[in-house]
Formats: sequence, structure tokens, C-alpha cells
Amino acid sequence: MKIFNILKKSSVITLIFILSFSTGSFAKHFTVPKVIIYCRLSSDGTMHISESRTYSFSGSFSYAYRTFPNDERVSFENFSVWEDSLQYILSDTREPGTFMIIRRNSGKEVRWFYRAENQAKTFKINYEVKNGVKRYSDSAVLYYQFISDTWDKKTGEVTVVIEPPEQIPAEQVALWLHGPLHAQSKINSNGVIVGTCSNLPAYTYLEFRVIYPPDIFKDAAIIEKNVKDSIFKEEADWADQANKKRIENRIRLEKQAQRTKNGTMLMVFVSLLIIAFWHNQHTKYGKKPRIPVQPEIESQLPEGITPALASYLLYSRQVYASAVPATMFDLAGRGILKLEEMPEERGFFKKLSVKNFEWILDREKYEKLKPDMEDYEKTLIEFLFTDLAKDRDRLSTKTISKSRSKFMKFFRDWTKLVKKHGQEKNWFDKKSIRAAYRSMIGSGILFLFIIPAAIYCNICALVITFSSITVFILSLLIMHRTHEGEIIFRKLKGLKKYLMKYHFKSKSVDTLNQNIENYVVYGAIFGLGKKHYTELINAVSPDNFHRAVPWYIYGAHSRPSELASSFSQMITTTTSVMSSATGTGGGASGGGGGGVSAGGGGAG
Repeated sequence: MKIFNILKKSSVITLIFILSFSTGSFAKHFTVPKVIIYCRLSSDGTMHISESRTYSFSGSFSYAYRTFPNDERVSFENFSVWEDSLQYILSDTREPGTFMIIRRNSGKEVRWFYRAENQAKTFKINYEVKNGVKRYSDSAVLYYQFISDTWDKKTGEVTVVIEPPEQIPAEQVALWLHGPLHAQSKINSNGVIVGTCSNLPAYTYLEFRVIYPPDIFKDAAIIEKNVKDSIFKEEADWADQANKKRIENRIRLEKQAQRTKNGTMLMVFVSLLIIAFWHNQHTKYGKKPRIPVQPEIESQLPEGITPALASYLLYSRQVYASAVPATMFDLAGRGILKLEEMPEERGFFKKLSVKNFEWILDREKYEKLKPDMEDYEKTLIEFLFTDLAKDRDRLSTKTISKSRSKFMKFFRDWTKLVKKHGQEKNWFDKKSIRAAYRSMIGSGILFLFIIPAAIYCNICALVITFSSITVFILSLLIMHRTHEGEIIFRKLKGLKKYLMKYHFKSKSVDTLNQNIENYVVYGAIFGLGKKHYTELINAVSPDNFHRAVPWYIYGAHSRPSELASSFSQMITTTTSVMSSATGTGGGASGGGGGGVSAGGGGAG
């Protein structure tokens, strides 16, 4: 049951992770869910087209347009635009309810104006295509792309209706539809043609080629030429190619379905195998030590742990930037350093002032205690007062803040030293760590198969992605602390809660006086803010605080009552300066294609 709950929680996390990458942008966009085109043919070969387009807008839109290319075979004329029963007015004002015709070298653009926001609108564009039907000696031919390949949007449902000049038997009409192989068409008994296509892809045309008896276009000019036989031959060749493609597509889909089935079974098996491996590693090495019940609130600091190592234990073998100022406070408590508040510096605007502090090294005390200091403590002193202070015994926080690049390089090396000492403490179970790494490697190997799986089987890629991320997250649960490490960790957590939740307010002043220096030092590790430090100092009174923390020298101009505010500002300033300098956080801050094109369009 415990494993089930863990898997359930991890699955939710993984699903959120996947959805965060699969969710599209919220920028404005539109879709075209439906297009209905009605074409009535005249006896002179003119096509009277009424094109109804439904736009679904996400975001704010103010115009849409249709383009009609120059083509020597036809001419596009007599435009009008409607929205439901409202007829748009031809005007150059660009006001809502108007449309304009823009003539360019490439053709004409009909642009109409409206207001739409997160809604659907249906517009009807009426126009005529002169000479759309060509009358030859043996036939009349309509060859026209009702949807051209210049549209960059997919269309949900397309319906095209073509009505001849007069009713004629269906057997006197020959029809070919060019476009996606799944598009359909038929000729009704009265000679009316209906074509449909679902999910017409972007940049894909839908083209009709129709042969009528020439005498029903009696008012069209005759082109003395026979084309019927050549059209039938050409279309027969294209039909053979289309049928061949259909067969190929069917075979391809069948193979893909089989690959999907086999691949899914394989990936599920492999995923279960890796989850079983994780379970094996978790069962063997992920069992945490049994610890006697510990109090949730702890007012005493565990013995023999430095601030840097407290950061290492508290934050799962990570050393954060706050460990630097906390270590300096700790060294100050041992008499090696002092922190002096300097006079305020006025900014460009006189009302603004900037607090500055200086760290002072007692070199004699440092040399005396140096043999007993940890490597990372000595390295920190040498960096601050040899590299930054240029062998001087005073170092201002201003100088530190200007040494960001140096601090970043130093901090990377310094954390390695701290981690090395932390590993020697045996606070983390090494077998559990190695088991966790093995499990992570397993999830990583599985993750490498995502791209090949996506090529051959899309659903397999999803299974692999879900499984690998889930196992990776679960691998973290294998790592745990040793018996000793768990006890110290819980004490640190208890002390952090004691300070963060202001439980110290309910303790006696004597308890605070005895521990105030530790609270000041380790508070930087716990992330105490200005308010916490102010409450701490006020709780023990400024005089007692000064006796307990003699290494903080407040300015001569400061009154004891101002000590809490001044020191809390110092702790915030110093910590943020160190964090900023280390770069680890800190302050705020088929066929066809020869027909006449109907052009494209869009919206904005």
C-alpha cells in the first residue's frame, strides 16, 4: 500500500511535468472549424461563389482577409462581405462593418474589419469568377481549387456544392476530386456536385475538375479544341496513382498499428521491469532507520556541528550560499573575526542611505587557532583577507559585493571542501545513495529511447517518458540518512521551526541569553529574515545581546534601542551580499494542382 501511494503521488507529479511541456502557448490565435462553399454556374461560364467561413478566435482580432491571385485564365470580380444578415460596406475607413479591396502586383486582397475576442464568427464572402468554366468543342470544363494550398491553417470541415446552369442527368457529368485521399465527392441526380473533406491539413488544396456537356454553357465563347479524351486519360493515370497511394497508406497504417501494439507491449514490459528494479533497490536499501520519537520543536543546537555542515545535512548534501556568512559569524564567535558597523553613506538622493559593514580579522588569534580549524574555514579566511582584502585585516561588504565573479569561482571549490567533510561524517547511507544512482541510471537509459520510440510508435514514447520520469523521481526516495544523521537532522529541523515560528518568545530570558549567539549564527542557515532577528534581539534586550555577541560592533552613533534594527539589517545585507556574490540566490529581484487557385487568407 505504501508503494502504491508513492507511485500514485509520483504519477501525478509526472503528469503535471508532461502537461507543462505539451500545453501550448496562450498567445492569440484562430482556427477555421467550418467552411461551406456554394458555387452556382452561369451559362456564360461565370462562377458565382458564396464562401462561408467560420473563424474561432482566441484573443482579440479586428480584421480578416482573402487573397485572389492574378491569373490570365480568369478574373475575380464583384466582391461583397456579410456577417450573418449584416452586409459590410465598401470603405477605406477600416471601421468595423466595412471592407476594402487592395490591389497588388500579385493580385487582389479583400480585407474586412470587425471586433472579436474569444468568440466564433461566421463571414460570407461573395464573388464572381469570370471565365471559370471553359467551353471546348467536345465539353465544358471546370478546373478550380476551391481551397488553395496557400492557407496556413487546418480546416475542420469543408463542404463544396456546385450547381450547374440547368438540371442535367448525373451520367452526363464527369467529376474528379483532387486533394487528400480521404476527401469524398458525389454527383446528385440533378447534376449538383457535393464534395466534403474533414480535417483538411494546412497548405493542402481541395480541387474539382468537372466535365459538362458544352451546350449548357451556350453563352460562353467556344475554344475550338477537343480535350475530353486527354482529360479522361490524364485523370485515369492520376486515379491509378491515387489508388496505389491508398493501398500503400493502408499497408503503412496496418504496419504502424502492429508496431504500435508490439511497441506498446514491449515498452510497458520494459517500464514495469525498471519499476520492479526500482522497487528492488528501494526494498533493499531504502529502508530508513528507526528513530526514537523526537520533539518537533528544539531550542538547543546539536553539539559539534558547524554551520557549513549543518547546511550540508539539512539540505540533502547541498551547501547553499548562506553557509558562507554563517561560517563567518561562527568564526567571529570564536574570536577570529569581528563585524563593525560603519557610518552610513549617503546616496545620490540625500534621503537614501546605504549601510556598510567591515569584517575585521584578528590575525594573531587566527594563527593561534589555525591548526584546529577545518580546511573550509581556513580557505574562507584566506580568500577573504588575502585575495579580496589584499592581505589587509579589514574587508568591507562593499568590496565583497563588487567581487561577484571571484566569489562564484571560490564558492564552487569551497562547497566541494564542505561536502568532502560532510561525507566523512557518515550522515547519509552510502548504499542507499548508490542504489538511488543505479535506479536513476536505469531511468536515464530508458529516457534515451524516447526519440526512437517517437519515430516508430508515438504512444510508446509517451509510455517511456512517463515511466522514466516516474522512476527518476522515485529514485530520490531511496536515499536516506543514517541513524546518527537522522537524529541530528531532526534536531536541526526542530531548531529551525523553533526560530522561524517564533517559539522563542515563550521561553525564559535566561534560555535566550544562553543560546542567542547560536541563534544568530545558525539563523543565517535557516533563512531567518529581518523580522526574526529583530524579535530575537528585542527578546533578550540590547544590553544582554551585546554581551552575548561581543563580536558585533555597532556604530558609535547608534543607541542601544537601535541595535535590533541595525543588526537585523546587517544580517540581511551580509547574507544577500554573499548569496549574490556566489550566484546562488539572494535578494529580491494526390494528383492535380493545375486548376485556377482561389487564393488564401488569414486574420489579425
